[in-house]
Amino acid sequence: MTDTKVPSRVFRGAKQEAEAVVAATNVAEIHSRHIAALEADIAELEADLIIARLPPAPEPVVEPYTDAMLCHAVNIFHEARDQSVKGQRLVAQTVENRIGMREKWTDVCAVVFADSQFSWTEEKPYIDLSDAIERDAFRKALNLAEAASTGEMDLGDEGITHYYNPDKADPPWRTAFVQVVAEGDHAFFK
Repeated sequence: MTDTKVPSRVFRGAKQEAEAVVAATNVAEIHSRHIAALEADIAELEADLIIARLPPAPEPVVEPYTDAMLCHAVNIFHEARDQSVKGQRLVAQTVENRIGMREKWTDVCAVVFADSQFSWTEEKPYIDLSDAIERDAFRKALNLAEAASTGEMDLGDEGITHYYNPDKADPPWRTAFVQVVAEGDHAFFK
């Protein structure tokens, strides 16, 4: 193997160029740029590792609530939000059993919003969802309404068509019907 002799003028040119670069740039500055670049690479790798450990983002859920579900939920909320699940179920059953009793009562919403059927429709037809307790009660009513509407929960059928709160009302119709059950604040009739 033969050594190739590099002409001294080439060597001298490279050396001068290197000295010029070093003279023009502060070594500490080069070092800090390398450190900054390495830190950025490390941060990016750490972010990739964190993302890799996270579970995949869930698909957005669009609840297909029907009008019937919403009408049931609002009625359950206003009539029985502080009652047991059984009491709420009986309220929903009452509404379902009224469908078809009168010509205009063709669906859940028609029954719920029929004149003078439920006092809340005339007094306070809104829900204050800014209140955490009210929001939770509505969420439970909506879950029950959804379960009842999709068949996940059997509403039962005791033939109930009427109910009232004996502590708050004394409706004239109560003597015309037979009490089936009392649950919570309500007496249920058929």
